[in-house]
Amino acid sequence: MQIRKAHKTDIPALSELAVIVSKKYITPSLTEPAISNLLNSLSANNFKDYLNQDYSYYLVEIDQKIIGMIGLKDANHLYHLFVDEHFQNKGYARQLWHIASENAVKLHHTKIFTVNSSINALSVYEKLGFIRHTDLQEKNGIPYITMNYTV
Repeated sequence: MQIRKAHKTDIPALSELAVIVSKKYITPSLTEPAISNLLNSLSANNFKDYLNQDYSYYLVEIDQKIIGMIGLKDANHLYHLFVDEHFQNKGYARQLWHIASENAVKLHHTKIFTVNSSINALSVYEKLGFIRHTDLQEKNGIPYITMNYTV
């Protein structure tokens, strides 16, 4: 197992992982327009934009296969966290969060992190130490709950 910063050559694999996990856990409860909005946001072209902007992505590989990834926007907003379904509940999300948050604190002096959690991921973020900040909200047909983590 290796955790490392994502590179531009990882873009297709990052997009594929995000789409597969989203289709399994998020899209079944969404309307068609919301599904389209979500999957479009996870396209390779958008990941290319993320990596060219102020996002930092880390990934975990096993046998040179990306099985998990985390993305932070502006060093304080957890933007993406996806782990392949066969590798969930094995601590990979926690390890990714630890590396990403530790680097944000060290490099940018981040004190508070936010995340817009899907309903299905609430328990994951609570286990990582995030606390609900708002009730259920919706943007582009995608429901979420804003959560905070204070260092």
